[in-house]
Amino acid sequence: MRIYRVGDRGPEVADVQARLVALGAVVDGAERDGTFGRSTEAAVRWFQGERHLRVDGLVGPDTWEQLVEAGWRLGDRTLYHRAPLFRGDDVRELQRKLNALGFDCGKEDGLYGPVTDAALRQFQRNVGDLVDGIVGPHTLSVLRRMRPQEEARSRALVREQEEL
Repeated sequence: MRIYRVGDRGPEVADVQARLVALGAVVDGAERDGTFGRSTEAAVRWFQGERHLRVDGLVGPDTWEQLVEAGWRLGDRTLYHRAPLFRGDDVRELQRKLNALGFDCGKEDGLYGPVTDAALRQFQRNVGDLVDGIVGPHTLSVLRRMRPQEEARSRALVREQEEL
């Protein structure tokens, strides 16, 4: 992947800018034509800091991958265990909800792996749903009705802090 920086132009830069703005970053209107200027660099630095990435203002593979993952919201797509794994903020939100309800997903890492799949299946079994490991509209509806206290510390976080 090419690395994008101040001075670059093009549709790829416009895509980066649109993703940053959708996440709440501020990009100067004069730059939104696909010009990577100072406000775009500042927005990239803000995003990198939020995601605990190296803050250098450059859009390389790591920053791009995190920008794509940050664009997913729970319900945007149907989730299930597959290879390659689903990854994104939607998976992280699912993990947070399941952990808050006591269904241990492990670390909230945004990867829909076997531990998340097992926690989802346990949730489906406990609420009397079809146990298929698929996060579709019905499972989401049931999960949202449960109203998990996502602000509470999950077992996964407590376990991780104890290990440290």
